[in-house]
Amino acid sequence: MKCNKKGFMLTETLVVSTLVSVVLVSLYLQFNTVIKNFNRSSNYNKVGDLYALYNVEKFIKKDNNYQFYNDLKNNLGNSKYSEIMRACNQNNASQKKYSLSSQNCSTFSDMIIFYGIEKILFTHANPDFKEADYQQLNDPNLEYFIKNIKNQNSNEGLYRLIVKFGNLEYATLVIADGR
Repeated sequence: MKCNKKGFMLTETLVVSTLVSVVLVSLYLQFNTVIKNFNRSSNYNKVGDLYALYNVEKFIKKDNNYQFYNDLKNNLGNSKYSEIMRACNQNNASQKKYSLSSQNCSTFSDMIIFYGIEKILFTHANPDFKEADYQQLNDPNLEYFIKNIKNQNSNEGLYRLIVKFGNLEYATLVIADGR
């Protein structure tokens, strides 16, 4: 009597092709997640952006003998962050929060335009934002960036600048109190 080997070969082919398909689909899903996270994080803390942020930090700390920096710290108070892009946009002197002279405002504005900065936030080193704070920012990409910031071991005397650039790149830099 002859054995029918055609049925066995068909079954074996189906099992192997199913197994290969499952492996390929799982690999695709894994690599798709990795590539998506890489593309998102490739816009974070680039060297050029960190250099721009370093220059912003130098300006903030050195302006008017640390007065601008001290004003930022004092105005932070109980709020989670201060948006300092508007430091020079105060028309009413009684509402002005920061002590920037008109010449320094011009320099600050020129620096923001030169680096293509869209938003600057001044906050504590370990930003502890709530949902209401994120809604106030109204920027899901910035929210994702802030949620993924690594916290510092110590929060004492440390502050943080968070910057959104016009090309949807983000950078953050910790500022120490020392002069």
